Amino acid sequence: MLFSGTYEHSIDAKNRLAIPSQIREAMDEAGLGKQLFIAPGMQDRTLAIWPAQQFQQMADQLPQSPIPDPDLMAFENLFYSDAYAVEPDGQGRVLVPERLMKENGIERQVVITGVRDHMAIWNRADWLRFKQENQSQRALVLQRAREALRRNQERDARM
Repeated sequence: MLFSGTYEHSIDAKNRLAIPSQIREAMDEAGLGKQLFIAPGMQDRTLAIWPAQQFQQMADQLPQSPIPDPDLMAFENLFYSDAYAVEPDGQGRVLVPERLMKENGIERQVVITGVRDHMAIWNRADWLRFKQENQSQRALVLQRAREALRRNQERDARM
């Protein structure tokens, strides 16, 4: 499933965050079930939410070895120890663990953004700043992304 769009929300006093109804409906249509995983995001001061199936697929893509790469081992220990399975309640809200909010600087006013295979949770002010800083550089960011894709395709073709 492709996640896209920007949604302004609030985390309530009980640390519940409503998953946008459009996203919940699309997940139902895609047969992804209701279980989600919430973990620190790839951007500073963000959290990420994946449907359980996509979270499992991401985990399955990591190389497995009896003697893992030290960086991969550190990533797995840090990332998966901070990942929590959550399930929306009847109103479509998930409980955001207090510890994740504190450690990642997440406040009450947030923006949920679609990021291809997952959702990101940003503080509203952080999202607006990120968007403003990168909006003016959109053409340069797009060019760098295309170059990275081209390099990846060339590398894959050599393999």
